[in-house]
Amino acid sequence: PSYPATTGQCVKFWYHMYGASIGMLRVYMRTQNSQGNPLWTKSGNQDDHWLAGQVTMASTSSFQVVFEGERGTGFTGDIALDDVQITDGACPNPGDCDFEDGSCTWSNLNVGDDFDWLLGRGNTQSQFTGPSVDHTLGNDLGHYMFIETSNPQVQGNRARFTSETFLASSTCIHFWYHMEGTGIGTLKVLVHQQSDNTYTVVWSLTGAQGDQWLDGQAPVSNNGDYKVIFEADRGTNHLGDIAIDDIYFTTSTCTVSPAAAVPGSPTLTTVATTAVPVISTSPFVQSQYDCTFEADFCSWTQFVNDEFDWTRSQGPAGTVQTGPTVDHTLGTAQGWYVYIETSSPQVANDTAVLLSANIPANQDKCLQFWYHMYGVHVDILNIRLYTNQGFSSPIWTKQGTQGNSWQSAVVTVDALTTTYQIAFEARRGINYRGDIAVDDIRVTDGVCPPPALSQPCDFEPADICGFTQDTTDDFDWTQANGRTGSANTGPTTDHSTGTAAGKYMYIETSAPRQPGDIARLISAPLPGGSTSCLQFYYHMYGTHIGTLNVYAKDDGSTNLGGAIWSRSANQGNQWVIGYVTVQRRDRTMQVVFEGIRGTGIRGDIAIDDVQLTPGACPLPGDCDFENGLCSWTNPQNGDEFDWIIGQGRTSSTNTGPSIDTTLATALGHYVFLESSSPRVPGDRCWLQSELFPATSSGGRCLQFSYHMYGSSVG
Repeated sequence: PSYPATTGQCVKFWYHMYGASIGMLRVYMRTQNSQGNPLWTKSGNQDDHWLAGQVTMASTSSFQVVFEGERGTGFTGDIALDDVQITDGACPNPGDCDFEDGSCTWSNLNVGDDFDWLLGRGNTQSQFTGPSVDHTLGNDLGHYMFIETSNPQVQGNRARFTSETFLASSTCIHFWYHMEGTGIGTLKVLVHQQSDNTYTVVWSLTGAQGDQWLDGQAPVSNNGDYKVIFEADRGTNHLGDIAIDDIYFTTSTCTVSPAAAVPGSPTLTTVATTAVPVISTSPFVQSQYDCTFEADFCSWTQFVNDEFDWTRSQGPAGTVQTGPTVDHTLGTAQGWYVYIETSSPQVANDTAVLLSANIPANQDKCLQFWYHMYGVHVDILNIRLYTNQGFSSPIWTKQGTQGNSWQSAVVTVDALTTTYQIAFEARRGINYRGDIAVDDIRVTDGVCPPPALSQPCDFEPADICGFTQDTTDDFDWTQANGRTGSANTGPTTDHSTGTAAGKYMYIETSAPRQPGDIARLISAPLPGGSTSCLQFYYHMYGTHIGTLNVYAKDDGSTNLGGAIWSRSANQGNQWVIGYVTVQRRDRTMQVVFEGIRGTGIRGDIAIDDVQLTPGACPLPGDCDFENGLCSWTNPQNGDEFDWIIGQGRTSSTNTGPSIDTTLATALGHYVFLESSSPRVPGDRCWLQSELFPATSSGGRCLQFSYHMYGSSVG
């Protein structure tokens, strides 16, 4: 049938492609009798089982879904479809699943193991093993997957749970696991390379880990099509139920977590389809500069000529509404991190510096670390280089609260001609809710690889995050800060810092530019094997504004294709969020920002904070605040204070919520206004949506949950 125009619908289906002569299955979106290139393809033998497929459809006009089957080279090439379903909203990122609506695109193997994973809820059937609640909702109504190790299972039996097929890519798998009981065996994460039927372990943990959900992650990389498999072994007795929940993939680099889960060896062992693979593991080798802070400060030392020291700690910091509650390495209150404690006797602008061991001259390094900057008084975290001549200018900086979560950073440290040290410099803000924390420092040889935009590109570095200028256009984008060269056009601050010191990219439309001149900015190669969301901020202010287009093209191709996002004309003197879903493809890709000069000099267009995140973009305006503010922002003018992201109880008694509505637990997030001092009656705070396009005559329905509790609620 024909479906109306949509900003995103998910087509879900099951397919079966088994036989020596299998051809190809394709899925198209047909609009106005044209169906273009396929949005989803699969070819060749996929073995004798049903597999889940999904693809996002987005169209500005009515459309139809077309399934095309192509015969292979012989008669053993039957292809089948079943259970086609179309749901509102874009599809989740391939492989992501919280198991609340079944197993998503994950399935049990028919061969190669001894029993199946089960969908569970509440307690498992055996006492003293397995979870009592899921991780997603944190109650006995939520779902998870688990292995039931009671009779008839015996020691050594294993169950395998496999993902869909992923295209060649480098990703990070994140998941939550529960391993409680005296008979717990082993949980492994395997990568199955389909081209040569080989397996490797990327994560492995054995034995009881306590009655709690724990966070796990592992790097997953393959240069061919592959699947990810969760493999659980039955242990010594029936008290060995192992559970998993909330699987998701990111394009950021990562290391194995927790540290006890040894990563797999790159050496693979080929096995038959029904055999059990023999897989070796090897320890993770660290450099002398790496530190998780689980045991001590490693080789890092306190600078003696600053105002105070970094503190090694675990669990919540001593002040509410600032600092982390768990470390990054283990993701628990038992893990360790380092932070600055900004309570008394510290005063505004006091600094604390942490120094690495000496790094030899003429050696480029790649510095990777996780930081936590949460609190209304958070000031600044700098990375500098220290020599016998003193400190360099910052080579990386972050200022202001970044939300109540750990964030990753990757910084290239260019070699010096003399021995040097890396310095983490944190500065205390105007008051005590300004704790800054650091964890999981890693230093590797050579410059960092081009970023995959898993963290926002704020255009502060000289290399502008690996973006390059197109050599076939008319002029270039310019890196700038503060005002542009023309009055009444362009921004006065960047978006990242909101200050005149912060940098952004823009097109300068003064002479000698002519109407219609084009400037293109091209990203470094980015992962293309899964659907992703491109998010950025743009500034289009002036009476002569032209057009800003965004393209996603195959890496190295000169064919831009059609624009996937476009805006024209004056959008006001403000930074506005933009985002668009980028469909998966079978190769790496590049994002292109194209600025087109308008009719006059007041046409400067700017961009900032470009980021590519896993999964399709949410519907415009939708947000559950579990991963930040989404497309909502605190405006910089017009109100007196900001909305902030909360979790659990607020800091004041007898007011505010104790749980959110998304997860209905103290682990879920929401936004709230903190009305304690220095707030006074009548102070206002605004939370502003993105700029929505004109709606149809039917309009849109705004739905939200609110909580207003307390004797002084305004």
